[in-house]
Amino acid sequence: MTYTEKRAQLLAQAQEAINSGNIELFNKLKAQIEELDGKEEARITAQANLDAMNGTRQTAQDAAPLMSPQGVRLTDAAAKAPVSDMFNTLEYREAFMNNMTKGTPIPAKFTNTNYTTTSTTAGTVVPTTLYEKIVAKLENAGEIFARVFKTSFPTALVIPTLSVKPEASWTDEDAGSARQKLTTDKLQFAGYKLECKVALSLFMTTVSLDMFEAQFIDLISEAMITAIESKIISGSGSGCPKGILAETPPSGQAINVAAGSSGKLTYALLMEAEAALPAAYKNAVWLMTKKTFFSWMGITDQNGQPIARVSAGLSDRQEYVLNGRHVCLTDGYMSDFAGTVSADTIFAAMFDLGFYVFNEVLGIVIKRYIDEDNDNTVLKAVMLADGKVIDKNSLVTLTKKTA
Repeated sequence: MTYTEKRAQLLAQAQEAINSGNIELFNKLKAQIEELDGKEEARITAQANLDAMNGTRQTAQDAAPLMSPQGVRLTDAAAKAPVSDMFNTLEYREAFMNNMTKGTPIPAKFTNTNYTTTSTTAGTVVPTTLYEKIVAKLENAGEIFARVFKTSFPTALVIPTLSVKPEASWTDEDAGSARQKLTTDKLQFAGYKLECKVALSLFMTTVSLDMFEAQFIDLISEAMITAIESKIISGSGSGCPKGILAETPPSGQAINVAAGSSGKLTYALLMEAEAALPAAYKNAVWLMTKKTFFSWMGITDQNGQPIARVSAGLSDRQEYVLNGRHVCLTDGYMSDFAGTVSADTIFAAMFDLGFYVFNEVLGIVIKRYIDEDNDNTVLKAVMLADGKVIDKNSLVTLTKKTA
């Protein structure tokens, strides 16, 4: 019996136990399912590591086609098979809705063994159309996420940074002359699990397909964008992506505001930060909270003109600009500027977000379960991803010091 068949059998038995009120049996079956998931994760992780070692001589372009549009890893047979996307049909969309709202099992033909996940998620693959709309919603809702460089390399694959962010170089026309040599660094992405749990309301169990999909997209995307962007900015790199602020700025680009200095931001400090940014990184943006930004708003230059401005742009919403440079608000991801702090605190930074790579190993899959504590139906969205800075030369930080 395959893993999928065994899991489906246990799930059916667990549902019967709930229906009969045998919670003790349900808890035993739940433990068996979790144990089964654990063994499957260990197997898949071992296989992924072996595949990565066997594929170290592959280029990133060779590896990329083995991913489906949903981020599900395909076997060689599935990747080569000339079949249409079975997750992009109306039948599968309706099956997905019924599974999420009513617990109806996904038809066997949509659980093709050629398709395997890379984690214990072993959940239900999100229909392609929904997945694309969720990604589009993330792009629109998250200004930071929209600006970073996105990839989908497998885990454990060592990737030259030049294949991630290509460069051009001048060489001599004469083949016999010395040519410039490009030095490359390497990246290796992990697959950290991002979970997002959303309670399913009774209303969503009775709506049409279009209404369900619209609500599903809103619930999942709004919950996930905060989790993703917070780690892009301040992730530690341990169990999650490594954030921009976890990097050490190049020499001369870490600006400190001494303790005991004025409790207000100054025009001179702004000019010092701008001067520290290399001219090549003209697309760098400011990263700071809204409160910090408006602390700059009261500052005027020597002619009495405000150095910052807020205007309504083409998007018909406020756009924040500081001395001609765009400001991405990071409320919840960074600390506000304060006159005194209990620990050294980065309150503002400049960085070209195009030099941050967000690597999505596994797209969004969904698991549905019953929370026995309050009898709520819960949808758990899971994504495997990692993120790293590939060029930190545009990073300028402003830190309030304690001493």
